[in-house]
Amino acid sequence: MAKDNGNKINDEASPGDETIAVPDLAKFWKEIYFSTEEAMGKIVNEMMTSSAYVDSMNQIKDKYLKSYQWNTQNIDKIMESNPLASKKDISGLAELIVGIEDKVDNIDYQITAQIQALAGNLMKLVDFQAQLQSRLAEEMAQVKSSLEQLAQQQLPDKRTVAAEVPDAPPLVKRAASGAKKTEKKPASRAKKSAAEK
Repeated sequence: MAKDNGNKINDEASPGDETIAVPDLAKFWKEIYFSTEEAMGKIVNEMMTSSAYVDSMNQIKDKYLKSYQWNTQNIDKIMESNPLASKKDISGLAELIVGIEDKVDNIDYQITAQIQALAGNLMKLVDFQAQLQSRLAEEMAQVKSSLEQLAQQQLPDKRTVAAEVPDAPPLVKRAASGAKKTEKKPASRAKKSAAEK
């Protein structure tokens, strides 16, 4: 004997106990199925190939289609009279929403492409400005060095230029003589002011 939670359990059934036999339902069903399968298959094939079966299926189909059409017409009438949205309205609205989403996506794509093109153009402009500034700095340095070289050299006087060039135009000669007169006037004024004192 084995003990289980303090209770005694007999390993062997006592001779006075009756055993209950449970039938195997799966085995019973298999026997019925395999014994009647061929006969039922013949009956079903004969029934489905008969013209009466085809006519009855056509009648069922026609009745179903008529009832479906009647129901859809009634539902459409009810939806038209009531402020509820019908299936057609919802599908139309869904199509419009899908169209709007496509347009928004196209606009987003176009804006993104334009922003990228604008950024590329701005980068080219910045590069061009940097090149221009470097060129201007080089040119300014050259101009400055040229000016410094000119300032270091002694420039000839107007009088000496007019005297050195024998075929100088009269305007240049007058300008040179005018320069002589202007240089003489301050000296004469200085003499007059000294004499007055």
